[in-house]
Amino acid sequence: MSGLEIQTQHWRFIVGDRLKEVAFLKDVLGMKILRHEEFAKEVGHSTMLRTSKTFMGYGGPGFFKLELYFSYGVTEYERGNGFLGVTVVSKTAIARAKALNWPIEEVSDKVFRIDSPEGFTYYLLNHPTPTECDPIAEICLRSSYLTATIAYWPTNIGAKVLSEENDQVTFSFGEEKCKIRFVCWFGELVIHRNGCGCLTLSMPKRQLQILEYRSLENNRKHGYLHSIEEPGFVVSCDSLVFQDLDNHRVVIVEEEGYAPLVSLDPNATNAFDLSIQREQRRKEQKNTSSSDIDRSNRNKE
Repeated sequence: MSGLEIQTQHWRFIVGDRLKEVAFLKDVLGMKILRHEEFAKEVGHSTMLRTSKTFMGYGGPGFFKLELYFSYGVTEYERGNGFLGVTVVSKTAIARAKALNWPIEEVSDKVFRIDSPEGFTYYLLNHPTPTECDPIAEICLRSSYLTATIAYWPTNIGAKVLSEENDQVTFSFGEEKCKIRFVCWFGELVIHRNGCGCLTLSMPKRQLQILEYRSLENNRKHGYLHSIEEPGFVVSCDSLVFQDLDNHRVVIVEEEGYAPLVSLDPNATNAFDLSIQREQRRKEQKNTSSSDIDRSNRNKE
């Protein structure tokens, strides 16, 4: 599927402890909080679903981002085995991890493995952190059947095969953009759980409409345009949702509507800190109310 101006944008992590995960990404990997937003949605009588999204990254124009999706009241998720790791080029992060006594392991020449508090794996390359291109170099996912993966991603999503070996393939969505690599361990199937993430790509709106037409023409599942609307924004963002044969979820958004939804907010760190403070106060109030109820019940006895 040639001629598409498609780019990698962000990977969504679903986290149970956003405070620890943000601290790791900032203090160890040297990322910044780029944007933070809180959401509330009514899901039943007197029931509100409260969530937040925190975008992290190195902040350069067009750089790849990591989204931390948090749902209030949920502290643990089952991860499955589909996500394998993020590759970051940063010798500074390696030195920072060692200085903080963070567990880190050299797995090959100039490649170090480190795990975040939520258990997500990062591979750190012992090279100077680039300034003109994105330090986040690659997202690595598992493939059950590499042949099927190689057939699906270029045909359905417009990926370009950058390199191919017996047990892995690397896709590109533009020069100096974050790559997507699939690794196949023969005999091991991809298993998704409720904590698996997803990839977001972008393309011009006119091309997104063409991709939708091609998807419908070929009766491909999940190829229908729908609108993403975030509270506080006038703009809405059209998107297509795909799932490959391993059920890796890919959201392709129109770049015109996507840009304002993830634009850099200079007050992002303050917004995140404020949300943590409010969450802590709610927990304290809840604990106080529970203690008062227990005390009242004991007095009645």
